Amino acid sequence: MRRALRMMINACVATSLVVLAGATESQAADRPGGSVDVPDSPITLALRADAVAAYQAIEALSAAERTGYSSLMVDPEARDVKIYWKGQRPDRLARDLQRRGLGNRVLIKQAPFNRTELLAAVKQAIRPGEATLFVGGRRIAETSRVVAANPDNDGAGISVTVDEAALPETERRITAASVDGTVRLGATEIPATITAGPVPVTADLRGDTPRRGGAFIRVPGTTSTTNAATCTAGFVVINSAGARRMMTAAHCARKGQQVSYSGGSRFGQVETSNSGTDVAMYDNSATTNAFQGVVATGGAYNNTNGQTLYTDDVATGPGIKGADTVIPNTLGWVSGALSGEQGYGTINSVDVCINYSGWQEVCGLYRLRQDAKLGPLAGEGDSGGPVFWRVGGGTSSGKVWAQGVVSGIEGGTTGECPNNGWRGTRKCSAFIYVAPMGKAMDTLGARGLVITG
Repeated sequence: MRRALRMMINACVATSLVVLAGATESQAADRPGGSVDVPDSPITLALRADAVAAYQAIEALSAAERTGYSSLMVDPEARDVKIYWKGQRPDRLARDLQRRGLGNRVLIKQAPFNRTELLAAVKQAIRPGEATLFVGGRRIAETSRVVAANPDNDGAGISVTVDEAALPETERRITAASVDGTVRLGATEIPATITAGPVPVTADLRGDTPRRGGAFIRVPGTTSTTNAATCTAGFVVINSAGARRMMTAAHCARKGQQVSYSGGSRFGQVETSNSGTDVAMYDNSATTNAFQGVVATGGAYNNTNGQTLYTDDVATGPGIKGADTVIPNTLGWVSGALSGEQGYGTINSVDVCINYSGWQEVCGLYRLRQDAKLGPLAGEGDSGGPVFWRVGGGTSSGKVWAQGVVSGIEGGTTGECPNNGWRGTRKCSAFIYVAPMGKAMDTLGARGLVITG
């Protein structure tokens, strides 16, 4: 029997499965004018609403009926939602889409691979020594390793990133821009987009003692974590026993470690930590301060003027409406303890596997990117911070839909960090990796998200 949606406080949250569907290509309807780059524009909101509604139609199918699903994406240029499906779509799905009024607004297109096949390829490609890469029939990157991989949004193959530092100069030039190739996995070859890039890193600060930075948490070094970590608090969830817990990143907090806030006073203890998905949650057993279901928003921490996001016992900011569905080409904002509120970025790939530098393999993440000219989305010290869809209002008003928590960053420089004078070596990036909310809650055994708006 298909697992039911988890119970929520005053709202429902979607599970982590991202599967959407709709009409045939010939049934697409014209969209009204408007910029899809503006978060509250009618076209942006309409596309997002269609995608979420179609997701619900797919979620209503049985597991057997969903076997052909490959991927879902919002297409901002065509101003429609596209679903890629291998083989024949279920008649039940078509009827449900018509009933929901989506029959002429969402396209269904054929894909050569289903999601199960693509995820298996991604997980195999990320393992050392298991992927052989070819461009133009010639093997490349023999001395390198795949540091990131994800299914393509159109279901046609996968995308892989290889460690640029380990490539010979000739191959580095070949992969300086994304190139079409193939990945050989045992006896199987799958089309692949191959890019050389930096090894992603987790977005914590190790062995550092910054001043009060707002919503950052400090986890002291132990026998299982040799260095102290400075990270960010995420969303408040309900554990299996009905108690409130705060989410953060697993690379920041191992089970049993103590957690303190900015001034160093002890706050609680890590209850659950899962390194495979890079999520954790901790309690407030060392304080009388209750967890508050809001997101801190505003400018970055600044050592010069002492600006903070929120303090240990007072939290103001937008309330939480519920958990959001992660859909490629929709938008997301980030709130990091040291970078402040940044965004919006665009979700450009989901179900990503990463080989983190100095950490381990983590799968099931999604990638959020912002035009580098607009500045960073997050940086070191922001791990575990909330990622969300913002609905109206300024920095301290409006509401947000929870999308996930920050895991790591790709590339970046110290010069990209907002108000970085307090520690000039901190690195920030416009490309970040996020643990999606639904999968994070499932992994942690959380049965609900605290809803405050």
